[in-house]
Amino acid sequence: MTIFNNYSAIVKSVSGLAREQGINPASQDRVRIGLLIIDALNSFSDQPYADLPVPGASGDYERLAAFVRNNLGRLTAIELVFDTHTPMQIFHPLFWIDPIGNPPAPLTEITHEDVTKGIWRINPEVGKVFGKSEKWLNAYALHYTKTLGKFTIWPYHALIGSPGHALDCQIEEAVLAYSLVRQTTPSITMKGTDPFTESFSAIKPEIMYAHDGSMVGKGNIELLRRLGDYHILVVAGEADSHCVPKTLEHVIHWTDNAVVDSALKTSAIYVLKDCTSPVPGFEKQADEAFESFATAGVHIVKSTIPMEEWPDIELN
Repeated sequence: MTIFNNYSAIVKSVSGLAREQGINPASQDRVRIGLLIIDALNSFSDQPYADLPVPGASGDYERLAAFVRNNLGRLTAIELVFDTHTPMQIFHPLFWIDPIGNPPAPLTEITHEDVTKGIWRINPEVGKVFGKSEKWLNAYALHYTKTLGKFTIWPYHALIGSPGHALDCQIEEAVLAYSLVRQTTPSITMKGTDPFTESFSAIKPEIMYAHDGSMVGKGNIELLRRLGDYHILVVAGEADSHCVPKTLEHVIHWTDNAVVDSALKTSAIYVLKDCTSPVPGFEKQADEAFESFATAGVHIVKSTIPMEEWPDIELN
């Protein structure tokens, strides 16, 4: 499967489509429908070139791209979220060492007890890169793991500038076609660049403040405001065990608690369940998250069902 698109062919394929089908520019939409695509990246594909493969992701991407093409005239905006990393981050092996200096293997779980017993500590080279003393690193390791309880060391993935950091080819093609037909452009959010915290959510990192009160992660109020401006929000991407539910959790919590002015109601959020899959071993975590969303009023739907048939949707 190619990971590169022929842009001239895409332009040709949609030339005149808006006129033929009577599709207006997105700016004229009365009902604003946003599509939030989270981490639909090559890194998470289940293709051989993936860095952190999510089984089923390629099918998710195919269905999501078809959903975009089938709803060019309905979608007001597309929000693209990119997991964006460098090698030396708290969830990558380079960041930690054991007593003899070896890094943890990918998918190792590091617990607070591991840190207190000295099984793992932050690599002193991290302090030299980011200007932190070894004392600060040791205190932060205790703070981070105590706050989270445990966390996972992931394979190197979504490294900025790499092929893995790029959108899946099918999604990119559909988004370009959408932009040309609706005369608009997607909004881009890069998440996960802070070295000292995991950032599953596009809204808020796992940890925002260190043990000494210094900030190690930033929230994204700008994205939250944009999402709150939609009358209907459709959500898809990878993975439904981590970044999708974490982002959705924060959207619901922050809008419900009036952190931002919002036209968006929880009952107007629709998750394309056939366009998201779990990281292996975290299936139960995904199921529990989506059960809680359904209880909160979020609609779990399939991309293959026409939007006008979705429950409680108001398209006019």
